[in-house]
Amino acid sequence: MNKLILLLLFSVGLSHAVELRNVRPVTSQSTFFMAPQWSPDGRLYCSTPKYAEILEINQENGFIKSIASGVGVGFKFAFTPDGSIYYKKVINRGRELHRVDPEGNDTLLVFAENIGLPVWYGDAIRVLVNDGIHSWTVGGDTVEDSAVGWVYQDGAGIFRVQSGALPQRISPQIAECCLPVQSPDGKRVIYENQTGGLVYVNLETGSSTPIGPGNNVCWAADGSFFLFERTEDDGHLITKGDVYLIMRDAATAVNLTESLNMITSQPVISADRKQIAFEANGRIWIAELVME
Repeated sequence: MNKLILLLLFSVGLSHAVELRNVRPVTSQSTFFMAPQWSPDGRLYCSTPKYAEILEINQENGFIKSIASGVGVGFKFAFTPDGSIYYKKVINRGRELHRVDPEGNDTLLVFAENIGLPVWYGDAIRVLVNDGIHSWTVGGDTVEDSAVGWVYQDGAGIFRVQSGALPQRISPQIAECCLPVQSPDGKRVIYENQTGGLVYVNLETGSSTPIGPGNNVCWAADGSFFLFERTEDDGHLITKGDVYLIMRDAATAVNLTESLNMITSQPVISADRKQIAFEANGRIWIAELVME
């Protein structure tokens, strides 16, 4: 299981050899771990069932360090370039937004009835708080700079901030959509349509392309490709799951983990594009990714 070679054929007509080496678990079987995330400075994090924790994983010895705990804290938290973590916490009276700096200091930034997921976009963390967009710098200071071009979820719709105009809805009016993931250059976004699977939008041309079933999209830091999971279930339990890769603007999704005898999900790519991490059988696994 330490080596996997696939031939990827993309719509641009080029062949790319992709090799996954040293596929190995980095967490033990004593606790169920899920939802890995890689920070820009190379640290690997994960969560526990119901996204109840943020945990830092020592990739060499599997040692686990607790960063934060509470309802929902491990769901789609965001990083700034210096490795600070922004996370949302659900409490009885509403929502809290927190920042943990690289030294581990936790600061409550805002409390509100409704807080969206934090996202790094345009040199600031962006968050939809109630009906307005709030922004924070790398150092955790509030900032009033423009979030023009940012794509976010509001209710069951996906919107893009416009210059001097109301936000533009980019998802269908009648569809329930969620979890947009914008490319690093801000020119593309992929969101989840609850009935139609993943949708890929070129924000420059306005064109939309259905990708098919999938969840948990993660862009490479240079925007050259993205990963996502595709799972199957029997109505109660997940029976199959694989990690897929698509090159930017390509049409073919390629199964990276097809030969692994595991249900794999929740893929992420390291900032240097050299490793991927995913969850399988309640453990976090990593693999070296070689693209030629």
